[in-house]
Amino acid sequence: LLHRSSGNITSQRANIRAKLGLKKSDNLKEALQERMRLYEEEEHRQEEFSAMR
Repeated sequence: LLHRSSGNITSQRANIRAKLGLKKSDNLKEALQERMRLYEEEEHRQEEFSAMR
């Protein structure tokens, strides 16, 4: 689909895990979804705060 080898994808996943401080056994998809959920909650709080000013 993206013309990438499976080795390249594995390498990229390992790099992402390292940057996030995850272990190889950690679920990368779940970790990324949780980080996005927290980010979106923070964005929403900032928008509410700005609207109150």
